[in-house]
Amino acid sequence: MLRLLLFLLLFMPGSAVLAADAPVRLQVQPLDCATAAAPCSQNGPRWTWVQIGNPQALAALPANFDLFVDQTRFRTIRIEIGGAQPLVIERRGHELEGDWTLGQNLRFDVPVAGAGVRSIRIGFEDIDDISLMRSVKAMTPKASAAHEQRWSALIAMVTGILTCSLIYNLFLLSWLRTTFQRWYVAWVASALTYMLLWTGGIFYLFPQLTGPTGIRMGLVAVAAVIASATAFFVELIEPGKLPRWLIQMGRATALVVFVSGCIAAADPWIEPMIGDRALNLGFISTLLTIGIGSVIAIRRGSRTVWFYLAGWSPPLIVFGVRIARNFGVAPQSDIIDMLTFVAIALEAVILSLAIADRFREIRRQRDAADVERETMRRVATTDPLTGLSNRAAFQEWMTQLPATGGADLVIIDVDHLKEANDLAGHDAGDALILAAGDRLRTAAGEDARVARMGGDEFSVILTGDHRARLPAVLDAIATSSADPIEHRGRQLQLSMSAGHAVWTAEGDSSTELYKKADLALYRAKAQARGGWCSYDESMHDEVEADRRTVAEARRGIDRGEFQLYFQPVVDLATGRIVNHEALLRWNHPTYGLLLPADFMAIFDDVRTAGAIQPRVLAMALDHAAATGGRVSVNFLGSQLQGEAGAAEILGQLAARGLKGQSLIVEVTETVMLGRHDAPIIDCLHRLRAAGATVALDDFGTGFASLIHLRDFPADVLKIDRSFIAGLPGDEGSQKIVRAIIALAHGLGKRVVAEGIETEAQHDFLHALGCDLGQGYLLGQPAPAPAGALGSDQAA
Repeated sequence: MLRLLLFLLLFMPGSAVLAADAPVRLQVQPLDCATAAAPCSQNGPRWTWVQIGNPQALAALPANFDLFVDQTRFRTIRIEIGGAQPLVIERRGHELEGDWTLGQNLRFDVPVAGAGVRSIRIGFEDIDDISLMRSVKAMTPKASAAHEQRWSALIAMVTGILTCSLIYNLFLLSWLRTTFQRWYVAWVASALTYMLLWTGGIFYLFPQLTGPTGIRMGLVAVAAVIASATAFFVELIEPGKLPRWLIQMGRATALVVFVSGCIAAADPWIEPMIGDRALNLGFISTLLTIGIGSVIAIRRGSRTVWFYLAGWSPPLIVFGVRIARNFGVAPQSDIIDMLTFVAIALEAVILSLAIADRFREIRRQRDAADVERETMRRVATTDPLTGLSNRAAFQEWMTQLPATGGADLVIIDVDHLKEANDLAGHDAGDALILAAGDRLRTAAGEDARVARMGGDEFSVILTGDHRARLPAVLDAIATSSADPIEHRGRQLQLSMSAGHAVWTAEGDSSTELYKKADLALYRAKAQARGGWCSYDESMHDEVEADRRTVAEARRGIDRGEFQLYFQPVVDLATGRIVNHEALLRWNHPTYGLLLPADFMAIFDDVRTAGAIQPRVLAMALDHAAATGGRVSVNFLGSQLQGEAGAAEILGQLAARGLKGQSLIVEVTETVMLGRHDAPIIDCLHRLRAAGATVALDDFGTGFASLIHLRDFPADVLKIDRSFIAGLPGDEGSQKIVRAIIALAHGLGKRVVAEGIETEAQHDFLHALGCDLGQGYLLGQPAPAPAGALGSDQAA
């Protein structure tokens, strides 16, 4: 590509005149007015003069030849031509609109023949530095026209390439907004601006920029080119391939270079050579930064760095030669300047390819992330035992009800599952659950929304045309016990109970719909298991029963009927008890010892839950203080409200002489994903900072656990017992548990498996690397020696 562009430069229109009408390069020599044979017409400390040492070289030039002088910054230029027809040409820096030509040159018409020229003196008022004026040339009109044709062709070619690159990458930037893409657009724009300013192409539109103004703008533009190229480099290289310090160094270098360009452009106030040298030194520091970064990126296996080096090698080589020329090391030549912009055009093409390759890599990473997210979504929304959707999917479906116009919801429980587990083993219970899922899926249709909610609970949502399948679903439930299941040579009786509720667009919310179906389910179980019941308003009485339960619980608190049982959590590797979990029990005067599942209604009542939970915490901490062990306590969201909640809990610890390490704070996904979870997160962070451990309970049963796990401040994941129940025989449960353990360990968290009831489960989990376990096999819940949780004990 570079060879082709060089060929075009050498053989574009006008190059044929090079042999016959080649430019005449004149020798420029400093002139000391104090010792000159003839006095300078303008003299003083603000004037600098040079003279042409070989005026005889002009002898072959006809009248009206063109004298080319490099553009630089000055206040006034004065050209004195001595000979038979003396001539004086004088221009102020802002009076050069008619004297511009391409290639960073000023062109002055000399009406006398070269043979009549005896001397040429050029004086500058307030010039930057005489060394910045690289050359003086003379050309015939034919050679001058060829010179302009070559530069015009170069400008057109490079402008076309850079403009296409700019438009293309602006389009990409509007689609995929990446930092490196922004810097590339900045680089292309500044490179295009610099090229038009330096070559003079912009003077076609704005001839008033000829002279010092254009030079100053060009200095800022070239500084922008170098700065944006450096910033582009550190942002383009793949993440992790450059050390952080080098990225910071690259950004700082880019800023320094741009500031140096602005300083160089401020020559009316700052010594010009200071700014010019600072800009060159800044460019050298850029080369060092990019060079060091390239070596590091290559050693770390970067692919993109090769594109960058391929694109930047030609410009860097040419810019290096230009620096050498600016410092007087390399000779003066227009071809160096022309190659600069050829190299920039080539670079724009190659870096566009680098960006395309980088986008391909980003797309590949995004596709992989999409696949991973889809896999995680399936894991998060699929029941591992049945392959049906789980509670997470069900919750998502419920949010979509308003778009359906109408729906039937059926909540199903598998009857007597515990008895089947006790009599025939958990594999028998799993067989019942699998059979129930298959029958519900068959009755509802392949595309119907059937989910296993957890344990022995299923749900079916029928919308649209699927609502016609409701009789088949209800019939499958009602006749489920008529078709026993064959399992390992014995028959298992499958019985299902269900509650049904109807949702309409004018009806209750999805939450109310679920409550109604749940009430209908309880009615069906109360009437006779193995049937179904549709919701009617008479079921409102059941709500009243819950209210009575709440009222009894309030009295039970005052009478000391609530107490704590403690179940050990064991290190699966050593068998050592790590801590105990505090479990609430209600010693009901009528119904005996009740588990939380029997009085969950009280936790829906803010006042009652607010009265019980502080006493639970106090009793648990009293136990920890008495035994010197660690205690795990389940918390409600209302207890974990920001700084105030953390201060209250830490105060309870301090009052008993306990440190934060004595407490394990257990929260469920419901708490974690509450509507106002920010104060809860803040509170948990404060507790962790004080040494407490945070455990996420029932992990894997909800929709958002995997999504929010990264940001949730949990130290421990407790795998829900529903996943453990299928171990070790169920392959689906194996995959889920293995994935959760690997995920947790990858995030630096410990894992507790709940519901371990067999040695086989224990051994399997231990082999998987599960840290801790809890379940009847390892220790059943036992009451604390201190007694009941009443008002006296809490005090």
